Amino acid sequence: MKKLFSVLGAFAIVTTSISVVTSCSIATTNIEVLVDGNNNFKIGDDKVGIEKVLGNKTVLSVLGYQILDAISFTESKYQNQEKLEKQKSVLGAKGQALSLDNLKKENPNSLGIEFKGDIAKFSNAYDSPTDSRFTQLDFKLGINHEIAKNQIWTSDKVTTFTANKAKVLTTEINYVDNKASSIEKISANEKTLQDYFDLTWENKLNDKELNDKYKTYGFYSMENDHANSLYDEISRSNNQSDKDTFIKYLSKEEFRILHTQLRTKKEALKNGIVMPGKFDNNFNNQDDTKLEDVIKGGSHDISTGSTFFRAEDKKTLQSQVVGGSNNKQRTFVYGKSDSNAPLEIDFTFVIPASKADGTSEEKYNINLKLNNIVVSYQLTGVVLDKGKEEDKKRTDKAIYWYEPVFYQFTTQEMFKVNSSNKNDDGTKDVFKDLNGATINITKKQ
Repeated sequence: MKKLFSVLGAFAIVTTSISVVTSCSIATTNIEVLVDGNNNFKIGDDKVGIEKVLGNKTVLSVLGYQILDAISFTESKYQNQEKLEKQKSVLGAKGQALSLDNLKKENPNSLGIEFKGDIAKFSNAYDSPTDSRFTQLDFKLGINHEIAKNQIWTSDKVTTFTANKAKVLTTEINYVDNKASSIEKISANEKTLQDYFDLTWENKLNDKELNDKYKTYGFYSMENDHANSLYDEISRSNNQSDKDTFIKYLSKEEFRILHTQLRTKKEALKNGIVMPGKFDNNFNNQDDTKLEDVIKGGSHDISTGSTFFRAEDKKTLQSQVVGGSNNKQRTFVYGKSDSNAPLEIDFTFVIPASKADGTSEEKYNINLKLNNIVVSYQLTGVVLDKGKEEDKKRTDKAIYWYEPVFYQFTTQEMFKVNSSNKNDDGTKDVFKDLNGATINITKKQ
């Protein structure tokens, strides 16, 4: 079976299905990506897409491609030695040990990877010169596909990320000539993002009529129209204290942005974000948040504490965008899954019927259980208060938190770009921290 993947570049997946190229007919097919057998989800009466469950549309496709890239690896599909060696360096020893091509060996098991099931029968079919292909992968997350409007996605196989799990770093950012000059942590009273979602206008306004009217509205999560209306009403109010406190130094547009900026995030986290694995240990540390200097090219395990890192110039926080430019020197923030909760995925592999050979279509289920999935975290933040400018200086108040965005099998940076040494760009040994796997192959009836 010499025909699985074209060389598309490591992990270049941007859709909810996975594109596969077969070498015999050079035809392209899509691998369907499912969660517990289907992708039909409902919140209350509303049908929702997978992004409402996992935070974005592509998270499972990208994770699935990493694994498919490993299990479909075979040396014969590469056009030259250079490309072969490059792919070997990407997969590393453990990634290559996941390859179904190992079934041809007398003992295919190595590096904690165990194959079992209908090995001999599948191996013969897998290596036959037919247009066999993967057609589906199904993540076994065990979540209920229908929840109430205000319910959280739950399962004993996953952790659900909510605003209560996002510990917040509160900072002051000093500016000179509109350029950041320094950033410092200012609060020892640790809060979560949920605390800011729950904050309302109640008792904020001295004008009793306005306070009664707007007291249930979110302080940072208003609708645009409500924020604009409140600005106008404060402007018309006779209460000078409210004017001085809330609108004196802000335009109407600045006021609207300030008091609506958490609305979209609040809605996105309303039902939580499913993390494909158990990551409860990432959120058990009760220590205060910390602000430290960057660990160049290093990694930080979030389970040891919510530590935030300054950029090299110490004037701002470092970027934590996956695949962001000039990330070679940043500190990679990650978390490991619970050791006793493997990620489980079912792959469907189809061998078509052959009139010439008189054989009927065969389908195999390839069940993978992979230990120690790793999540990478992305930095998010908002400015809560824009300071008054005096002598070309001002101080803003901002909060930051981490959110899970990407899943992998290494505690190192997955995408290195714009490094000083171009040979060091890209991704290497991406299954380095995989701690064993079981691959069970059964013929579907």
